[in-house]
Amino acid sequence: MHDHACSKKTCNLEINIYRYYLFNYQLIKIKPMKQNVGKVDMIIRIAIALIIGIVGITYQSWWGLIAILPLFTAFFKFCPLYTLIGCNTCSAEKVE
Repeated sequence: MHDHACSKKTCNLEINIYRYYLFNYQLIKIKPMKQNVGKVDMIIRIAIALIIGIVGITYQSWWGLIAILPLFTAFFKFCPLYTLIGCNTCSAEKVE
């Protein structure tokens, strides 16, 4: 059955460990995110990110880094907050 000599108990342990890792991998497998940010929403988020970024650079403040949040949500077309409150601004035929 196996290339190497092992007792039945050891081989069963190896199989159980493999099943454990396989089972755990499926538990933490990441599902693809469903888009919930529409085109108009995406444009607004990009505009807000640009304004926050420009203000942050103008006043030489670290608060300008907050612009990353609306920029990422616009780029990935996914907003975790929308998921929590059940909001979706995508058009009905383009929802993935």
